[in-house]
Amino acid sequence: MRRALHILTTPNDPLAETVIDGQRQLPDQEVTVVDCNAREPDYQGLLEEIFRADSIQVW
Repeated sequence: MRRALHILTTPNDPLAETVIDGQRQLPDQEVTVVDCNAREPDYQGLLEEIFRADSIQVW
């Protein structure tokens, strides 16, 4: 199973939402979203997800 990581840096990005929703529909994809717009982003968790992912998209 492929792991896709989406790192959100822009709030409410409609293109990102469309792509993420499309990837979640695929049977062989595990999709993880990390929102860096949070008040206190979990950078340690983000780093771990980066090394687990097969592909990374930054929005």
